[in-house]
Amino acid sequence: MIIGVQLFMTGFIAELISRSSSERNHYVIEDRLNIDS
Repeated sequence: MIIGVQLFMTGFIAELISRSSSERNHYVIEDRLNIDS
């Protein structure tokens, strides 16, 4: 059970990191291309 919790937490944290990094990259691209939202 402990291993399952560790795997779940690892996947959950990785998901948060990947979502936040993809949003940051999106905003950086908008800034560089001067896109008006």
